[in-house]
Amino acid sequence: MRCKTGHPFFRLSYPFIIMMALLFAAHLPFLQADPDIHISFSRGPFTDEGLNTIQVRNWVNHGQLNLAECDNLLKTPLLGFPLALIYKLFGATLTVSRLHVMILVLIALIILGSDPKNRGIVLILIPVTFLQYQVFQFTHFTLAEILSSAAVLLAIHFLSRSSDPEINIKSQDKMAILSGVFLSMAWFFKIQFIYLIVLLPLVQSVRLLTEKSRRRLIIRQGFIICATLLFFLALYLFTWYLPNREAYDYMMAHQSGEFSIGAKTREYIHFNISFFFLKGWMQYFVYAFLACLATGVVLLATRRSPRFPVLFISSLAWFLLECHKLAMVYLPTRYQISLLVSMGLLISIVLNEIIGFRKESGKRARLLIVMKTTALCLIVLLFSINIINYFKTLERRNYTIRNTNQYLADRLNPGDLVIGAWAPSLTWKSKAKAIPVWNNFLNYNDPVNQFKPRVVVAETDEQDSEQAFRSQGIILDELTDSTKVVTIGQWEVGIYWMFGNNAFPL
Repeated sequence: MRCKTGHPFFRLSYPFIIMMALLFAAHLPFLQADPDIHISFSRGPFTDEGLNTIQVRNWVNHGQLNLAECDNLLKTPLLGFPLALIYKLFGATLTVSRLHVMILVLIALIILGSDPKNRGIVLILIPVTFLQYQVFQFTHFTLAEILSSAAVLLAIHFLSRSSDPEINIKSQDKMAILSGVFLSMAWFFKIQFIYLIVLLPLVQSVRLLTEKSRRRLIIRQGFIICATLLFFLALYLFTWYLPNREAYDYMMAHQSGEFSIGAKTREYIHFNISFFFLKGWMQYFVYAFLACLATGVVLLATRRSPRFPVLFISSLAWFLLECHKLAMVYLPTRYQISLLVSMGLLISIVLNEIIGFRKESGKRARLLIVMKTTALCLIVLLFSINIINYFKTLERRNYTIRNTNQYLADRLNPGDLVIGAWAPSLTWKSKAKAIPVWNNFLNYNDPVNQFKPRVVVAETDEQDSEQAFRSQGIILDELTDSTKVVTIGQWEVGIYWMFGNNAFPL
C-alpha cells in the first residue's frame, strides 16, 4: 500500500513511513538525557558533543572562530560548519545539535527507502541495526561517526542504482557521481574515515573480475567514481588542509586510536573481539552476521536479484575495511559504530534477498520455506534484543549534564570564560565561552593566569586533562572561592569558581 501522490516522499509505503515515524519518536526521550552509563568506557559520548561544537558555538555566541582552540573542527568540518547556520536559526543548544544529527541520519534512511528495490533492506536495517544499542545511542549524539556511516550507506545505495540495468545510461552515470559524492562526505564529516576512499574502487575491481558480461558499464562507472573521489580529495586538500596545514598537522599528531602492526597485534585483536563482540547479547548480532555472510557467499554463486551482487560485495568490502580497528589498542564505542553499521547492512541485504525469493515447487519449496522462516526469526530475535535494551536504557536515563548546564547558566554571564576538558559540555545553556585544556597539547601553558577564567571544570583527579594543572603546580582547590562536584557517568567532575571573580555561593 502506498500514498497516492506524485511526490517522491509519498511514493514510500505506509509501513515504511510508520517505521520512520516510530524511529524518530523512539529518540525523543533521549534528546536531553546523559549518554547511557554503559555506552562506552571512554569519556567520548559525554565530552565530545561539547568538544565537536564549541568552536562553532564560540563563533555564533561571541563572534570568535579559532581553529587552534580545539582539535575537533579541523577534523570534522562537515559536521561543524552546517551547525553554525542551525545555531543561528534555532539556538546553540544540545537538543538542537542532537536533532540536527538525528534528522540527517533519518533523511539518509528515507532516501534509501524511497527506492522500492532497496526499501526491503531498510525495513530490516532499522529494527536490526538502527535500534541496536550502540548505533541507536550514537544516532542522537552530536558526533560524526553516525553521519559518516549514513554517508557510506548512501554511497552504496547509489552505486547499486547505477548498476541497475533497468535505469538508462545517463541516470546510471548520475548515480555513480552521487555514489562518489556521498563516499567523500564520509571523510568530510570526519577525516579519520579517509581510508574509505578505496571502498568504491575496490568494489568495482571485484565486480570487474566477477561480472564479465558488464565490464564496459563497470569500467565507465569506475572512471566516473574515481574522478569524483579525486575531485573531492583535491577540494579538501586545497581548501581545508593546505590553508590550515600547521594547525592541522599539529592536531593530527596528537590523535588517539592509531593503527599499527606489531608483535602484540594478535593479542589486541583477540581482546577486542572477545571483550566487545563475543559477550552478552552482542554475540547474537555477531553470530547473525557470520551466518548471513556465509549465506550471502552461497547466494552470490547461485541465485540472486540483479542488485544483490553489488550490494553484498559493497557491504562486505566496507566491513573488511572497518576490521582494521580490531587491531587498535584503544577501541572506544565511537570507533565501532561504522563497523556495526557495515555488519548490519550485510545482514539486512542477505535477509532481504532470502525473504524476496519467489515461490518454488517440490523440495525447493520446502527449503525456501525453511530459509524464509529462519530469516524472519532472526529479524525477530535481533529486534527483541534491541527492544529490551531500549527499555533498559530508557529506565536508566539521568540528566546530570542538563542540570549542571542549568546550574552554570544561573551563575554565569554570556561573556564569562570557562576552561577545562569538560567545559564545552557544561556551558551549552549559559552561552559562556569555553576552551578545553589538555596537558602538553592544547591551552595548557599556565591556563589559569593565561586565560583568567571565571570557572575551571576538571575531574577531581585531573585525569581528563592528564594533570594539566597539577603538573604545573596549580592546585585548583587553593584557588577557588567555592567548588561543586558532580558525578557524570563514572567521573567526578569539579566546578571550581576562581578567586576574585565574584563567585556565587553554592
